[in-house]
Amino acid sequence: MADEITPPEPYEGDTARQRYAAHSEEIVCAACHQYMDPMGLALENYDAVGRWRDEENGATIDASGTVPDYEGAIDGPVELSRALASTEALNHCFAEHWMSFAYGHALDIDHAGDAATKTRVEEAFAASEFDIIELIVALTQTPSFLSLPTEPE
Repeated sequence: MADEITPPEPYEGDTARQRYAAHSEEIVCAACHQYMDPMGLALENYDAVGRWRDEENGATIDASGTVPDYEGAIDGPVELSRALASTEALNHCFAEHWMSFAYGHALDIDHAGDAATKTRVEEAFAASEFDIIELIVALTQTPSFLSLPTEPE
């Protein structure tokens, strides 16, 4: 039988950081929250409907955190965005999603042609210092783009 997962009580602790700190002490929850919370809490200045706030229940919000594969701490949504944008993994993921959209299907890296296309586009994107316009140009300069099917798959 799987462990029962219980969300934190919405009224225990003044801020989400306090609520999730207690919640994440449970081993079942901590397995995932150890990865999500350090980044997600950087967005705590936004309330449930996206309004900016500096306090929650009278307590000052601490929007600090960390991002995997990024050296140093972050504080708030702008630093979170910058930190994420500087990671190699995010840039590869971004390029891969653009390729799937542009080519009308997810690339199969076990297929030699798709693997070569992926490498070529990602290398061009990195060489342009992750310029999105250059990514789009690179997408159009591959055999995959030139031989798009006429009907969606």
